[in-house]
Amino acid sequence: FVVRAKRVDDYISHLIDYPERIIKNHQNILYKSDETGRVHETLDHVFEVKEFYFTLWHCQRWNHYVWRPQRILFQLELQIERVPKTKSFLGHCLRGAWYFMYRFKKLFIHRQLYKDGSVGFKYSFIRALDAFFIELFVGLKQKKEYKYWEDKNYQGYKDVIE
Repeated sequence: FVVRAKRVDDYISHLIDYPERIIKNHQNILYKSDETGRVHETLDHVFEVKEFYFTLWHCQRWNHYVWRPQRILFQLELQIERVPKTKSFLGHCLRGAWYFMYRFKKLFIHRQLYKDGSVGFKYSFIRALDAFFIELFVGLKQKKEYKYWEDKNYQGYKDVIE
């Protein structure tokens, strides 16, 4: 069966979430295999989710985002690959700036990480910066349908030489 448990971070005490976890294995409880479950895995099931009334401590120790923010680079690469380019570079940068402010406000103000002082600020800032970088690098991607070798106006190195 599947339970939803209260999970509290060991380093940032106001960082609380309620993830779903598998308690008893079942053949019809799987992790999502589509694009939405690629980076942050979520369960795909039709079962009733039961509440787990004990608090789980999320102990990351030295591997915490606050201590090792470079951890986000691997996930960042997967997320950039997953997100399609739908706007111009400037459009993605503006969206990234908006996402930065939205995520920072959501974490620091609404989830009350300001109560954890500078550690809460640093965590909120790193997570918001992650959202900005995704949009920035997606904006730098070429649209998939455009290929310079299929462009009828492209003349290879002649454009560079002349």
